[in-house]
Amino acid sequence: MQNDWDGFRNELDNESLGSYDNYANNNIASYESANSEDFDDDDWSNYPDGFEDNGWLNYSTETVENSLISNQKYKKKNKKRGCLTAIIVFFAIIFTLLAMWGAFYAVIRYIDYRQDAQEKATYEVLPFPVVTLDDEDLAGNFYYNLLETDEKRTVYKEIAQGLKDKDDSILLHFNDEQLAYAIFIYVTNDYPEIFWGGEEVMIEKRGENYPYLLLRLKFANDTETIEKREEEVEMAATEILSGISPDASNYDKALYVYETVVKTVDYERGVPDSQNMYSAIVNKVSVCAGYAKMTQYLLKRLGIQCIYVTGISAGEAHAWNIVKVDDKYYHMDTTWGDPVFASTEGGESAIPEGYVNYDYFCVNDEQISRNHVVDISYPFPACTSLEANFYVVNGMYFEEYDREIILNMMNNRVTSKKNPTVVKFPTTEIYEAHREEIINDLVQKAANTLMNFYGMHEVNYIYFEDSEACETVVYWDYGN
Repeated sequence: MQNDWDGFRNELDNESLGSYDNYANNNIASYESANSEDFDDDDWSNYPDGFEDNGWLNYSTETVENSLISNQKYKKKNKKRGCLTAIIVFFAIIFTLLAMWGAFYAVIRYIDYRQDAQEKATYEVLPFPVVTLDDEDLAGNFYYNLLETDEKRTVYKEIAQGLKDKDDSILLHFNDEQLAYAIFIYVTNDYPEIFWGGEEVMIEKRGENYPYLLLRLKFANDTETIEKREEEVEMAATEILSGISPDASNYDKALYVYETVVKTVDYERGVPDSQNMYSAIVNKVSVCAGYAKMTQYLLKRLGIQCIYVTGISAGEAHAWNIVKVDDKYYHMDTTWGDPVFASTEGGESAIPEGYVNYDYFCVNDEQISRNHVVDISYPFPACTSLEANFYVVNGMYFEEYDREIILNMMNNRVTSKKNPTVVKFPTTEIYEAHREEIINDLVQKAANTLMNFYGMHEVNYIYFEDSEACETVVYWDYGN
């Protein structure tokens, strides 16, 4: 019987085992009492059948087993109840956190709403430029017409209006700083008359929900000085333009401006205002930017479209123009039309006073590309015609070599006291094949014509040979 107890107890945990020992001892005591002398047969009737002969022990074992099974079921029920409680608590916490987050989010949204309303109210009263320019005013502006959206064109107008109003702080309906600066350059390229455009430019992005830009400019002069300089520019331009009839052809107007700029402006580095036209048109000294902007301004005043062009020439940044003459576009470089030295029979010599190099008046893309590289950032109009080229118009451009025609042209020019006399070809091959004959034969014959026609005892002249331009240029001294 003790072995049965041991086997059964090994299957129980310590807690159950303790309970079992107490229970078993109590029942064994009862069993021993039942076998005592005072326990008669009638007393067995109170117990189930078969309780005799160790039936008490069997009965006790079964009872203990049932009790333990019932205890385990109770524990399982308690465990299930514990899991359910944990789940309920977990979801209660989640719902509480969600409710707290919802309340927090509502507060944040309310704050954002208040801030948005306040920012909107501030935005609506910002002093943006009051634009008076319209598309008709801007129709001839090359860079303006490159802008493909209304938003960008609005920014262009706001910058142009602000500059015209001489504002050094301009608010813009825009939020792209880099593009805004590019549009600022567009404006200054289209408006040479805005010569105070700003030596320093700074763009700040402002606003969160209603973004805008603040364009800050540092002018070289105060407003009073700028207005005084405007008057000086107007006086100089009026005087220059009085020399050309408003009824002149577009070719004559373009040629007049080209010659005037070349003859009146001297090239000099490091002068004040060299990057705007004030230095050229008023002070008469400038660099390429001043030449090009003065050219552009005068031609605009004469009603001729003129584009400010940037690129590279002689290994340096350079500026010149593209001009529209009778519906065709041409390159025009007044800086390169103002030469310094030339080759003469006696070697290097100063260019005659008043000399103009027409190699850069109304030339096509092929000719300008020999020593200019156009900035490909901009889609400049193609220049394919030579119809308004100075040498073509004056019969000095020859598609092929014809000795008699060239000599006849030379004689006509010297008898008319015209300068220069140029023999120009389209290719280097034609030029090189006849260069020596032109200098040693045709020029000499033209000199004899000049001497005989005016009864001169001698004739002086200088000539330039330019293989790159495929031309020979002769400048005659008429003794005037």
